[in-house]
Amino acid sequence: GQGSKSFCSSMASIQSLLLGVLLCGQFMLADSTIQSLLQPKHRMRSCLAMVDIKWTPGSDEPIAPFSKRAREAQGKATEAGDSRRSMGVMGIVAGIGGAIWRNPKEASYVLSAGAAGYMAYSLRKKVQDGWPVVLQSQYPTMTFLRPNAKYMKSDFLPSLTSLPINHELSGMTMKSQVPPGFSCFKKKMKVGHGYDDYVESCQAIKSLRVLDTVDWLGATFASQQALVSDRTQRENLAITIKTRLGYAVLPWRMTFCEPLPRADAQDHPNSTLNASDASRRDESFIWSMGFSSLMGNNFEGEVKFVVTMEDPNSNKDGDVWIEILSITRRAKGASIFSHRNWRKVLQRAMEEMLKNIKPLLETQKEMRSIRSRRQIEANKECREEWAAKVAKQAQRLQDLQDFKPKEIRRHHTS
Repeated sequence: GQGSKSFCSSMASIQSLLLGVLLCGQFMLADSTIQSLLQPKHRMRSCLAMVDIKWTPGSDEPIAPFSKRAREAQGKATEAGDSRRSMGVMGIVAGIGGAIWRNPKEASYVLSAGAAGYMAYSLRKKVQDGWPVVLQSQYPTMTFLRPNAKYMKSDFLPSLTSLPINHELSGMTMKSQVPPGFSCFKKKMKVGHGYDDYVESCQAIKSLRVLDTVDWLGATFASQQALVSDRTQRENLAITIKTRLGYAVLPWRMTFCEPLPRADAQDHPNSTLNASDASRRDESFIWSMGFSSLMGNNFEGEVKFVVTMEDPNSNKDGDVWIEILSITRRAKGASIFSHRNWRKVLQRAMEEMLKNIKPLLETQKEMRSIRSRRQIEANKECREEWAAKVAKQAQRLQDLQDFKPKEIRRHHTS
């Protein structure tokens, strides 16, 4: 009985001790909690946490304002904002490099599309500026589009100044014999009659209007001042030929050119044609001009134009003849298989030039007659106007003479 009493008393004392400890601990915890809430910085943090962070990233469950998950989410958001603000050029480059490293296939597609777009833009701009899309640089120069005058004068013709003649046999068309290895083509045709047709033929060849009469031919001079000059010129020339594969540009150089005859030389029968007007050999008027091929041409040789008029004073009819002589061969570096075709193209061009120069001269003759008729009409109108003006002046003088005696008589009577 005594043992059970002592056990019960000891248990009661233990319970009272535990109850006291628990009560003291809760009071202390409540006191510390109240003190922490009274501090302003803790209140600010709790307010920020309650206002800014409400949801877990990647989850639809709400976050308690004072939980560990809320503090971690707020720290991550702050670090991300700081890293975003501190990222500069190197960060952008590193990000792009990382994206390319992670997606190499998609990056190659994007880079290829960008390069293709840039090339298309550059090509479009060059074509708009006149670039004819060069397919082959020489032997001969081939272009996809027809070269315009701006491109020829600004880019192509200046490059011909430094090019040498691609053969060593100069003056072949002046000799009677053809050098070995060269092929000769000669064509002569009657194009007109009289001195006016002779002058027009010389001017048409000198200005290369004969090439414009052929639809698939064209020519551009390096200097247009050479077309009206009275002295021998050595000018670069580019002949454009239209083919099925594009346009071929052949470089040539004028090696000799005799002075053009004067158009008014026949109007003065007492005047004689000297060396500055035309060459006179065997009672005929002869004018000639020659070209030589340059490096980059698929031909080696020379081409010569000769205009001849038989002297009508020597019991001849004064017919005008044009002769084309070409002595050429395949250039070194040109294609062996296409040379025969190019030679046919050259011969066909010469034949069509001779065929079309006669209609050109007829057109020039009609224009010349129209100009002369208009000049006569203008002179007639000028003479009539001058006669009316002279008559008016004479009438004014007569009126003055008739008025003076009256004025003198009125003066005497007054």
